[in-house]
Amino acid sequence: MHIRDEHGRVIEKNVEIYLTGDYMFLCECLGHGGPGTKEPCIFCYQEKRGNSSHLTLGELNMGSTPRARTVGSYARDARREEFSVVAGEEVLFRNIPITKIIPPSLHIVMGVFDKYVIHPLFQYALRLDCLTEEEFMACSSTTESKKKLIEGLKQKYQEHENYLTLIEKEEDDVKNIKRAWDMKADSNSADEDHDYAYCGALHCIITCMQRSGYKNDIDLCKCSQCEQKMHMECCGIITVEQRAADEHFPERTICYSCRNLSSVPQILNEVATYVKEIRQICSQTEETVAQLSKSLQNATDKEAERPVTQALERVLYHDLKTIRKSYHGGRFNGNDTKKLLSSESIGKIVAVFPPCEKTNEMRDIMESLGVIMSFSAARILDEGEIERFSLEVINLAYLLKSRYPNETVSPKLHVLLNHVTPYIERFKSWGITSEQSIEHLHSVFSRLERETLTIKDPILRYRIILRHLTIRNFVHDTAHKL
Repeated sequence: MHIRDEHGRVIEKNVEIYLTGDYMFLCECLGHGGPGTKEPCIFCYQEKRGNSSHLTLGELNMGSTPRARTVGSYARDARREEFSVVAGEEVLFRNIPITKIIPPSLHIVMGVFDKYVIHPLFQYALRLDCLTEEEFMACSSTTESKKKLIEGLKQKYQEHENYLTLIEKEEDDVKNIKRAWDMKADSNSADEDHDYAYCGALHCIITCMQRSGYKNDIDLCKCSQCEQKMHMECCGIITVEQRAADEHFPERTICYSCRNLSSVPQILNEVATYVKEIRQICSQTEETVAQLSKSLQNATDKEAERPVTQALERVLYHDLKTIRKSYHGGRFNGNDTKKLLSSESIGKIVAVFPPCEKTNEMRDIMESLGVIMSFSAARILDEGEIERFSLEVINLAYLLKSRYPNETVSPKLHVLLNHVTPYIERFKSWGITSEQSIEHLHSVFSRLERETLTIKDPILRYRIILRHLTIRNFVHDTAHKL
């Protein structure tokens, strides 16, 4: 490339063009559907488990090498609308090979840190505090978010309470039917076996049911085998589910006699089984309603006891003075992530939790990720450092695989485990050409958008913004101060 310096002299420079930016920006440049698609990797055809679900950490095989994508394969996949490439999209920078797309170091570490460190830390604290995640979120959220979370808890509580009312009524009905069969078993009158002439059951219990306090409507059904019409309760249809099955699938209705339950004691045993099953369902539902009631109370109580979670929050937000940024989706920014992965910070965070194997595992993961982040500085790496980086990536994969075998491999973790080491081995650095150096342009762009708010024509507005950024870039390239 030929350029002129400030004295007008022509200078020839060898220029290599790379593409850098955060993951979503890179996806847009390639016409890729994004990290939420079935094939979320922009560098390769990432293997999956099954047709839709992503690979889990337990299934991770560091020895496998997925097939690489190319500029040509993106064009082919766009024509066919395959492998998560948007139909009809074109690669924006066709002169830049995929191998010169820089894995975004800052966003990769931030994403892995949030998913596999911060989120599990808070989950662990919640379990130690015996709080559900909903309770914690309601206690620590903003007023608007808290209102929505509490409304969700109220709705869930009401749904389970309504279900408990229905299941308790069903339990009373089945108990009444059992009492009727008990009365039938104690009866010495054979005439009572046929309380109603139109009931074709071998044993009719309607009179006994009415004596026991049964007040539901008495309905008839037809046995699909003997084709006799009889009362549902005399046939063996006693639960709500059985009534629904008779209504929609009458061919499945079979009476006691056709099921070889001809004696009253045999029928009593079956009814007693239903009573026991419904009691178990009632007990489970009662426990759920009680837990939801407690959760709702804790969520609305600002002073809910959560000592471990509060201790973790104090360390993160007060002692270490970090902040979750709204423009990072509630995550920590790069500087705070780097601070939290320092040895001193890791020690303070781990001290919140009781000393045990699980705490040690989380410490190991944080330390490993901290070592990896240290290699993302803007400098050239020597062969020894590149080898240490490669070994640390393998170590992190092993730690995550053993700690979270059922957790999915996120797109950013996949890129870290599969594509960062080859990039560093080829270009001897991860940080010099990473997206970190242009992160400040977010604030510049936001300021320019605010300054041009009065310009209603969007094309004109962004043409002005682009011109301003181009001038900034020119000043930067010619080494002038802005």
